[in-house]
Amino acid sequence: MAAIVAAMPDTLAALSPPLAPVTSLTSGLVLAFVASASNNIGKALQKSGTRDLPRMSLERKVLVAYARHPTWRLGFAADVAGAVMMLFALQAAPLSLVQPIAGSGMAVLALFSHYYLHEELRRIEWVGVLTAGLCGRG
Repeated sequence: MAAIVAAMPDTLAALSPPLAPVTSLTSGLVLAFVASASNNIGKALQKSGTRDLPRMSLERKVLVAYARHPTWRLGFAADVAGAVMMLFALQAAPLSLVQPIAGSGMAVLALFSHYYLHEELRRIEWVGVLTAGLCGRG
């Protein structure tokens, strides 16, 4: 019996995965959520910025107006930053885990749109936010 107890630490060490990949996987999944939130909040900020801008067209003066608008620019930067963070998340974690977490960014978008853009959410949309939040938590 003493030999079995003495051998346990070695057996447990052999069964335990190395700590670095778990940390990398965890950071990849957290990064996926942050990336998705950044991407979706960026789009909401861009929408908010369009309230003060002319209708989008490829005319130079319209494009310059968008590029100079601080809220629209912040949204664009958040959107691009989210895309870059998502690339890092995909390097650290498998797509099969990253994509469902990235999908929970839609719940972040709905909440941000409701509280920041003052858009109304119907009951079914609140159910969707709650479902996405619960599913994203695993």
